[in-house]
Amino acid sequence: MEYDGFFDLNVLADCSNIEELSQIWFERDYRTIAINQVVDLTVDLPKRTKKGEKQVIFIPEPLSCKLPPQYAGKMKVLNRLTIKISDISHFSKVFQGKSSAVKKYHIVAVVPDNLPCFQQAININEVDIIAVDCRTKPLWRLTKKHYNLVIEQNKFFEVCYSPAIRDSSTFNNTIFISQLLYTIGKAKNVILSSETSEASFLRTPYEVMYLSLIFGLNENKARHCLSAEPSNVISRALKRQMGKSSFTVEHV
Repeated sequence: MEYDGFFDLNVLADCSNIEELSQIWFERDYRTIAINQVVDLTVDLPKRTKKGEKQVIFIPEPLSCKLPPQYAGKMKVLNRLTIKISDISHFSKVFQGKSSAVKKYHIVAVVPDNLPCFQQAININEVDIIAVDCRTKPLWRLTKKHYNLVIEQNKFFEVCYSPAIRDSSTFNNTIFISQLLYTIGKAKNVILSSETSEASFLRTPYEVMYLSLIFGLNENKARHCLSAEPSNVISRALKRQMGKSSFTVEHV
């Protein structure tokens, strides 16, 4: 399957206005969208259970958001799961448990709340995107070693622009994180997303490129983060889902 045009891999789950948004996405040259469902284990999960009880982590089924007929075949809609994690033990319960819901998503992202969770997100194969919540400064310190590991594992950082538009402190944090990603790793393996389903906060790719100049990215790099890198995310996710395979090449 070919993916072209611009991408927004973080549209918050809301199928109620899919027809309105589809028209906006198409007119603004977005051709691949990921509907994002968020599971926040930092607040949604009880920290303690009664003796003998198992801590249950509920992963919802992916939403089915169908494009209007006029956009069928012209755009693609994927499902993405984002998990906010503050306890490293949750990784095994989510990704190695019996729940198969995680496997039904096209893309899986993690928002790590601390350094151990950040390191685990790098190491575990099931994670495609390490999302940075710029509403607060990360409690983990990004180093060149960490960045190189992310690239080696073919994983991607994500920076979202709509929270920065809504709030001035988030705007400053977004500039800080974006410039850090560029300084340490030349913004390799970075994607730009909206993180909204509100039409009023969606921006054209070219507006995002202009905004990215403030974030410390040049126009070419920003374009890459809206097109080629998201395509690479999907490619990585597809390979992860297919698993290891073997084949032979014969001369004909």
